[in-house]
This record gives sequence, C-alpha cells and structure tokens, in this order.
Amino acid sequence: MLELKPGIEFGGRYTILNPIGAGGMGAVYVARDNSHPEFLVALKVLYPGVIKTREARERFRSEIVASYRLNHPNIVRAYEYFDQQDLQAYAMEYIDGGDLFQRMKEGPMGATEVIRIMKQVASALAAIHAEGIVHRDLKPENILMTKKGSVKVTDFGVARMKDSSTLTQAGAMVGTPKYLSPEYVETGECDHRGDIYALGVIGYEMISGASPFRSDSKVSLMVERLRTDFPPVRRVAKHCPPGLAGIIERAMAVNIHKRYQSAAELVADLELIEQGKEPLNAASAERHLSAAISSVFTARNAVRAISGAFGLRDPRPWYRRPQTIAFGSAMLALALSLVLLTANLLRFGSTSIWAVPEGSYKGVISGVLADNSQYALRLWRTNAGLFVLLGKSHCPVAPVDRSGRFSCGDLQFALSVSSIERGGASGLIEELSWGTKGRWSIAEAPER
Repeated sequence: MLELKPGIEFGGRYTILNPIGAGGMGAVYVARDNSHPEFLVALKVLYPGVIKTREARERFRSEIVASYRLNHPNIVRAYEYFDQQDLQAYAMEYIDGGDLFQRMKEGPMGATEVIRIMKQVASALAAIHAEGIVHRDLKPENILMTKKGSVKVTDFGVARMKDSSTLTQAGAMVGTPKYLSPEYVETGECDHRGDIYALGVIGYEMISGASPFRSDSKVSLMVERLRTDFPPVRRVAKHCPPGLAGIIERAMAVNIHKRYQSAAELVADLELIEQGKEPLNAASAERHLSAAISSVFTARNAVRAISGAFGLRDPRPWYRRPQTIAFGSAMLALALSLVLLTANLLRFGSTSIWAVPEGSYKGVISGVLADNSQYALRLWRTNAGLFVLLGKSHCPVAPVDRSGRFSCGDLQFALSVSSIERGGASGLIEELSWGTKGRWSIAEAPER
C-alpha cells in the first residue's frame, strides 16, 4: 500500500502536508500547490493495482475529465489528473470543515438543518446526473461541510468504476453496504435513482440519529434492504414534520418506480416544505387512506346537515335516498383505498405483514466462486421473501463430501454448481466479492 510522507513532492507540482483519510481504493492527502504556496488541494491517490486493465484506466481518466465540466456550489471541484504507470491520482478542491459523518455523530438533527443539507446534496446530484455520471457511493463521509455551513459532494469520479472484472478485491465491491440501493444488491446494476435512495437513507439517519437497518454485518445489511419494514420516520423521529418524513420515505422506496425519478424532483419537494408548503410528490398510501376516511364522514355529515336545516324527510325508500348513495360511494372509495394499501404492504419482498422468521430457506444465489475460493453474491431471494442463512450475520461454509453437500453450522446444505467446479469452495458467507463467472443454487439438504 502506497504511503506518501509529509514533505514529498508529488507530480512535480504539489508538496504533501499530511494525510486526511483513506478508503478501500485510495488515500487522501492535503497538499500545497508549489506555484501558489497559499493554495491547498486535496490529493486522492489510488492504491497501486486497483485499476487492473487499460480499459478501466481509460474509463477512470474519462470520468475525472468529465468532472472538470461540473461547476456547482455543492460539488467539490476537480483540478488535475495524474496517470503514471501503476499510479493514478487527482487533485481537487480542499474543504477545511469536516464531513457530514462527523456532524451526525453529535446526534439527531433538526428538520430545518436536514432539509437544508438534503436540498444541497440533491442539487449536486442533479448536476452530476445531468452529465451522465452516477455517484454510486454517496455516504456521509463523501458529503463535506464548509465552515460557512454549505455542503459539497465529493468522490464521484472513483465511485463510477463498477466493472468488478477490472478491479482487485480491495475495490471489487463499489459502494458502502448501508447505502446501496435494493436494485444494486439484487442485480448488481443501478442508475441515478440509486443515488436518490442513498440520500434517503442519509436523511433518515440525520433526522432520527439511527440507521433504518438493524443488521451489523455487511452481508446482512445488503440483504435487509430488500425488505420494506424499516421503522417509519415519524416513529423514530417524532419531531420530523410529515412532509419531510414523506420525502425521506419516498426516496427510500424499495420499488425503484415509486422512488423519486430525478434529483430535481426531490429538490422541488424539499423547497416546498422549506417554504411551509405541502410536497407534491411525497404522498403515501396512508395519506390517501386518511383522505378517503375523511371524505366518508364529510359526505355523510353534509347530507345530514342540509336535510336537518330544512326539516325535510325524504319519502323515498332508504336505499334510493341521496344521502345513502353518497355514503355508499364514499364507503366504496374507502374500500378501494384499503385494498390498495393492503396490496402495497403485501407486495413481493415486503415484511410489513408477512415477517420472515429467522431460519434457513430454499432459494437461489447468483454469483461466482472467486479465484481465492470466496463466495460472490448478486441475489438472495426466495418465495418466502428473503433468504436468511440461519438468521446469522455470517456462517462458516465447508464441503462435506464430493456429492456437493456443504455444512453450515449444525446444518448441512446441498450445493449444486454450474459453470464452475465444485471442489475447493470454502470460506465465510461474509467474505463476499462481486463477479460474473457462474451461478449456483443452495437448499437445505434432506435429513438422512
């Protein structure tokens, strides 16, 4: 792993001052521009070997060059790109103010601050997406905060590289498990709406001071988001206005088509609630149900009031009276709303009503055996809702015999593999990496 010492000159232009952070793909240093000593930059240096092919190298360069076009107050500016044999780096704007993760450690935030931060980040995402760039690793650590209170999104150039065949294991899984969108966990693919999902999770954490997910391990975190039973925002943050809660929950919708379809749409709703108005796009099924219930009593009471005011008694049979017809119509609307709400809660993958208990389920895992015999994961799904291996965060897996039978804890599993050989598969379920070489299914082995 490359480590640059303070005082070293980099790229013939910058002098390293000190390290300010490190991640799975590289380290970040604050450096001084030798031609302008008062000018500081943040220098991100990728670890040697992270980019393995010429194609990945060219794509990374093109992503950084594309970022030069972004000129937005909530995006960290990129200044210069370096590519020397097995070393890639780029210089960018230095922000001396910490990041959102540090601010969130202080506890739940007020609605006004959450709205302000979410609106700035969404505005930055809108500009990034307009250039055809998807961040793919939006998280509090990548949202920098200036001393004046504004925020700046960073690190979208590196996050865009997603082809695992061109990366080493250190960079094989693009994104942070807690903020990965359900469709990325499920299929390995996502578009700009994956960034919107990540911002929804961040908004949830800012307003509540807690994660919407309960799992601790990386694998369980990835699987858990395929369920939709995270606690509603206003249950964990009673100070959160209904409008903001609706915005956060829509941004976090598991169904990608029910999520905000653009960051600009999200910005528009945040601006509305900032002005004390109702958001246009954050209505929930529960709100429609409440409106339907209200309409029942409004229609009934209005008919009663009019009749009572004039002392009239309708001579027609009760089932032909206007108030009966109005009340029946309202009840029909209520019934339809209940059906829609129930359908929403019972859609595939939901555990709001059908909670999946801990245990082992028959299911399918799509993925590969990596070169180092670790398991790769692209999809855990079953007819029961989710595949939860013994309800544990990880489980040692080892072959039992040549028939394809594997053990996991006290249980044995039958493992059938296609496109790859059965031998030598062992490791921990939490030791996952991404790949594209094969497919296998796993089911609990029958008792002998």
